[in-house]
Amino acid sequence: MNRPLKLSNTNSATAAREAIWSRIIEVMKAGDYYDRVMSAGSELDRVKHYLSILEGTSHETKALHQDTSLLPIFPGLDYRAVYSVNDFSALADAAEALKASYQIILAEADGIDYHAYTEGGLNGGRWDVFPIYHMGERLPPAERVPRTTKIVESLSLSSHVYPWSDMIFSSHEPRTHLLPHYSVDSFRIRCHLGLRVPAGCWLRVAGETLTWKEKEVLFFSDSYRHETYNGSSQQRVVLIVDLWHPGLSKVEIDAITAGFRKREIREWFINIRVPEGCPYSPLRSVLFQRFWESDNDALMQKYWGKVES
Repeated sequence: MNRPLKLSNTNSATAAREAIWSRIIEVMKAGDYYDRVMSAGSELDRVKHYLSILEGTSHETKALHQDTSLLPIFPGLDYRAVYSVNDFSALADAAEALKASYQIILAEADGIDYHAYTEGGLNGGRWDVFPIYHMGERLPPAERVPRTTKIVESLSLSSHVYPWSDMIFSSHEPRTHLLPHYSVDSFRIRCHLGLRVPAGCWLRVAGETLTWKEKEVLFFSDSYRHETYNGSSQQRVVLIVDLWHPGLSKVEIDAITAGFRKREIREWFINIRVPEGCPYSPLRSVLFQRFWESDNDALMQKYWGKVES
């Protein structure tokens, strides 16, 4: 789960964010990735611009209420705080597929054990999760929810192999308030399928208040300031799925995926995404092994070259 990092406009927060960019671009330049992207054709011009932001030679552009806790805003996309199925046909297709599978997904959600998410950002209550994909890898718990996993993997814009994407069941106990925060990037559109939704629950994005409904789907960009609240006396459960922004081309998606799936980058970020002591920490050894295994797949070799074992 993307950790809810506190809002900050301080110089120290900006410096920390830019230090992360510097570390990423250092790894990309040490391998073949940077040179291969920069020497590509115009189809990767926006990715080239993004890399120039990472290295500090271009400026980042943000919309009102938009920010990220770690990575720069990707240039040239149609950003909105809240999306509807009328905005992109791929969102309509995703909503239709998830709604059609509601009973299947709900049955699997009702048969699992959740774990408390204790990484901060709460003002009362309890946030429990059941991870399916994390850091771009299918996790062992996915075996408990095979049909949900397959349904989400089959969505045309599912970003489950991208390391900052999530596929999880998320539960908020009564009076749980997740404080305003931003996520780490702007490549994704976040999708919530309402599963168990009592009255009195809401999601607020850039000042717009939305309400979940069972068997209904909400789409929003978590690069905008957002918060959630369960004001009821019952549990609220949603399935969280991340989709690639439909404005990204296939070649851009491949380049972004390859860039952030690099083992050295994921091993560094694992201490942010999966710190020791968090609910996912027992899975760290599994993730480290997967990072090594994927470093020589076809996509990684295309952008990074072959890694000698």
